[in-house]
Amino acid sequence: MATTATITPAPRPVVLNVSVEDIAVARDIKRFLRRMHGVTKVTMPRNKRLSGLELSELDKQAGRITEYASVDDYFKSLGV
Repeated sequence: MATTATITPAPRPVVLNVSVEDIAVARDIKRFLRRMHGVTKVTMPRNKRLSGLELSELDKQAGRITEYASVDDYFKSLGV
């Protein structure tokens, strides 16, 4: 008497990407998903900390720069 075994492939996990603007809402969604049956992994990408130089480049690109002719003009604008 011969026995046969059938091997069924494991189902592939489904990946769901959700974009949320508010970090508090993202944390709530993450907490909710962790409690659901069948959810095996919930991750949020970490935001990279920008250096001072990178932040200043972003300011430059956004136009948040004020130029002064001299240091004296700068101090006058501050009221000093």
